[in-house]
Amino acid sequence: MQFFLGDFEGTAGGTGSIPATNLPTTLLAQAGSAETRRQLQALLPVLRENQVELRRFGLQLAGRLTELQASRALGWVRSRVAATA
Repeated sequence: MQFFLGDFEGTAGGTGSIPATNLPTTLLAQAGSAETRRQLQALLPVLRENQVELRRFGLQLAGRLTELQASRALGWVRSRVAATA
């Protein structure tokens, strides 16, 4: 989620609220190749340039997932109420 909110530094190895073991750079250092790391670092300027759009997309995504979860929860409650009635 930090990524979509524009915290590219936090997701790319800076200090943030994400535990160090979950940082993509930490995971890449453990499993990725040097070429993969270079490619990801090359994308960083593009991500910074489009951070407003990425932030909007992330917020829309989070909102839609929340809406779907609420809808499912209400459907579950309805089915339980209908079963007891």
